[in-house]
Amino acid sequence: MTKHEVHVNFGGRIVCVGFGSIGQGVLPLILRHIGTSADRIIILSADDPGRPEAEQFGVKFVKVALTRDNYRSTLEPLLSAGDFLLNLSVDVSSIALIELARDRGALYLDTCIEPWAGGYTDPNATVESRSNYAMRMDALELRNKDKPAPTAVLTHGANPGLVSHLVKQALLNIAKDTGVDAGLPSVRATAGAIGIFSTRAGPQIGQDDSPAATARS
Repeated sequence: MTKHEVHVNFGGRIVCVGFGSIGQGVLPLILRHIGTSADRIIILSADDPGRPEAEQFGVKFVKVALTRDNYRSTLEPLLSAGDFLLNLSVDVSSIALIELARDRGALYLDTCIEPWAGGYTDPNATVESRSNYAMRMDALELRNKDKPAPTAVLTHGANPGLVSHLVKQALLNIAKDTGVDAGLPSVRATAGAIGIFSTRAGPQIGQDDSPAATARS
């Protein structure tokens, strides 16, 4: 039997909101590389399709759609200080969940800053207020240096997220191979400068999320 490396032991509960393709892909990785157990994980999903995958790993699956009206009453009993709220959902306000996690003393991670359902298409809201930039600025307003709070990491999925780490490491490798003394970047500006001076260009990472009508070979 293959023994996988456990990168960190985590004694709290993990509450996963949303369980689409990302959630179903990350669940076995959590159980493989984080020191936890299936009985300390609970999945809340608005849809049923992921239920068989959760049950395969012995993880509790609850079908419930979170809304403005029920998200606190649903999540508060599940989250305590030291727990982890993993938000992989759509149509659930990231800011609302961050504030809830902060109130409960729980850590937080998501893959995208989401509004409540309809937030992207509300005809009564301005185009600017419905933009990703506006939502990001609203999220940044949650920072309060005078009041320590549990860590919340936003928009850290595959892209943006993991690719950011991979690109930074690639730039360090290029700098080393081309004789640029880059040191170890500690701030965003340093990493950007490495990219400019070592490649004379900035990387652009794109993706195509369009579903295919038929299976591709």
